[in-house]
Amino acid sequence: MKEFFTPAPAVEEIGRELIEEYHKHLLDHSVRVEFLFRSKTPVKAGRAQWGTARKVSGLNAHLRYFSAAKNDVLMSSRRELNFTDEEKYNEPFFLILISRPIWENIKDPQRRALVDHELMHLDSDYDDKGEIKLSIVGHDFEAFNREFELHGLWRDDAKKMLKTLKDANQLKLDFQPDKQPDQQTKKEPSPLSRPSPPLTETDGSHPVVVH
Repeated sequence: MKEFFTPAPAVEEIGRELIEEYHKHLLDHSVRVEFLFRSKTPVKAGRAQWGTARKVSGLNAHLRYFSAAKNDVLMSSRRELNFTDEEKYNEPFFLILISRPIWENIKDPQRRALVDHELMHLDSDYDDKGEIKLSIVGHDFEAFNREFELHGLWRDDAKKMLKTLKDANQLKLDFQPDKQPDQQTKKEPSPLSRPSPPLTETDGSHPVVVH
């Protein structure tokens, strides 16, 4: 079945609240952030991708602005597009994609955590020319479950992560969905049925999986 992308007002509402509360650098730098649902839950290496954060630039950014401007014309009394400010209509922005099947099967606290996780990947700062530069930030902690089964907490960052989890009492946060999607089959279990699904992000070319 073909994948579809649709507006995600529920995700955007949570996202705007979180940006105002924890990610004000995006507001300070007037960074545009958009939120969309995707109709499928992508799976990479047997892992479900609950959400992704991407930087959109170049032609894709222009086409997105063009589409928004065209829609604005259709919804108003104006008869033509105005692209006199070329820089404005080519500015890069961030896009957060959330799997709709996942979203519909998790509770509000998990939804908020999922959106905040994606927002943590969005960074903006000044470059050497004094211009705002957007970038996707990697995770603070990346590892394989197996390495800790074999070698224990051998890395300092792993020890720090464990302490953070304990201090925040996040070990009790359950990311299992309330129910399974109707399309689940015995031969090929749904990604939602797998224990402790990770969150996965990508900058468009290199996926990163959190175990």
